[in-house]
Amino acid sequence: MKAGSMVIRDIRMWHRGTPNVTDTLRTNLAFIYNREWYGAGGGTPIPQETYDRLSERARMLLRTENIGAPVKMPWEY
Repeated sequence: MKAGSMVIRDIRMWHRGTPNVTDTLRTNLAFIYNREWYGAGGGTPIPQETYDRLSERARMLLRTENIGAPVKMPWEY
């Protein structure tokens, strides 16, 4: 895909992928939106300093996420 491209997919396919048999990490940036009442749990960890730089509208939209949580990449665990 070209830089700046976007993929819209069915979330039910998230764990359908095939094993990565290469030495290269496969990164997938996902923005997932649900209704506030959906309550899927977990929340997206957002560092406090990142949250503080957001617009008022963005902070309102992200208010139920995991604000101030430390963020680790999957390979840091």
